[in-house]
Amino acid sequence: MPVLAYNKPMKKSGAEIIKIDPSEEKEIVFWPENLTEEIKNDWPVEMRKEGGFQLGRVQQGLEPNNYRPMPNIGAGVKEIKLQDEGKNQYRLIYIAKFEEAIYVFHVITKKTTESTSKHDIDLARKRLSEVNQHRQTSKKK
Repeated sequence: MPVLAYNKPMKKSGAEIIKIDPSEEKEIVFWPENLTEEIKNDWPVEMRKEGGFQLGRVQQGLEPNNYRPMPNIGAGVKEIKLQDEGKNQYRLIYIAKFEEAIYVFHVITKKTTESTSKHDIDLARKRLSEVNQHRQTSKKK
């Protein structure tokens, strides 16, 4: 049976109600698993909540409120963009095109709105490759 949830829009026009069937939500997988520790240690509570809310939208088949495609990392890769009141930037890089799960494989915390560094892009590409390798190995079992 669908559950009603409130979707917090960016504008102050009020909450919209979305029907959610929990059985249709994809699992969220953090790759590597220690990404959750990085988020817990480095992100303020409000940013963790907002990041979780935006990933919940992705689980429901919706787009996050503020995101951008990241084709320079890989086809289907997107970046959720968050910002706190102090203008600090928080990013979740993920891929949701696979049937079995949404893979969050890189997080970024930065103080400015500068573009994503080459180091972060290279690390995200490496982790996406690991995710793809894991998926291939899992299918063979």
